Amino acid sequence: MRALLAAAALLILAADPAAGQWPFGRRRQPPPPPPAQTAPAQAAPAPAAPAQPAAPTPEQIQAEEKARLLRDARARDFTRQVTAQNAEERLMAWGLVRAIDPADGEALRGYEQARRDLDAAKKLEEANKAREADAETQKQVRAQLREANAAFDAGELDRADRAVEDVLATSPDDPQALSLRAAVAEKRRSREFRRLLLSVGGFFGLSAAVIFWMAWRGIKERRSRKKEEAASTPAAPRALLKVVDGISRGRLVPLQADVFRIGAAQGEGAGEQNDLVISDSGAVVSRYHCSIIRKGKDYLLIDSSLNGTELNGTPLQRGEHHVLADGDEFILARAARVKFLVT
Repeated sequence: MRALLAAAALLILAADPAAGQWPFGRRRQPPPPPPAQTAPAQAAPAPAAPAQPAAPTPEQIQAEEKARLLRDARARDFTRQVTAQNAEERLMAWGLVRAIDPADGEALRGYEQARRDLDAAKKLEEANKAREADAETQKQVRAQLREANAAFDAGELDRADRAVEDVLATSPDDPQALSLRAAVAEKRRSREFRRLLLSVGGFFGLSAAVIFWMAWRGIKERRSRKKEEAASTPAAPRALLKVVDGISRGRLVPLQADVFRIGAAQGEGAGEQNDLVISDSGAVVSRYHCSIIRKGKDYLLIDSSLNGTELNGTPLQRGEHHVLADGDEFILARAARVKFLVT
């Protein structure tokens, strides 16, 4: 039996030896193909070296520099300003272009324009500085005048006199300062005279009478001199004030005093009374609102109020003087309107 089985197996293996089949139907795998042979890569050719650019010539360098400076100068001209610094920068920019090419027409025109602008800017700066200095001087003068008026009202004549002299040192022809100096001198003489009378009146009646006579004579001589001086100077035209609008509407007041005061205060002393009293329901007119000072043939309006004065519709600065003309109108704190008339 065993011999039969072995013989059968040999027969099956010998039946198809090329097919490579096992008795149970499994096929043999064919052997793998041999690997493909690759040809060795050839080396790439080396790139050619780039050509070296030629070095620029001095003429090319100069032309490029001129073009750059021209662009800078044109840009500065495009942002032109009316200042000395801007004009100097433009002058330098165009000057650099002219240093390279003196015959360049555009550079010459730009250089001349920058120089003209520089001269104009310097003149403008000088005018602005002068205007600022004048404004500062006027501000200082107004402050000194306020101090002088306050000292005079308080009876401090020495302090008022010093403040007035400070004003006259800066503005010798200031009419308000001249008027205040005269008022201080008159008040000082009156005070000294009263003091003298009080010191000797109780003990030396006769001496007091003599002194009084001498003082009266001196006053008479001064008045005589004033009359002579007034006769030697040309007489000012007769002037009037007419209240056009307000509580005292229609009132006519002649300007007879050298210093004519206008305000709401009635005043008690001789130097504190207003020549024209303006009353208003809102109490906006100042006690001593403004003054009109006669100087030769001219009449000067000076504002000293808190709520303002307008001359022909223009607000006045406090402490400044303005020459009045026939028909001028000024408004006090928008409460009363007064017209200046010359006959």
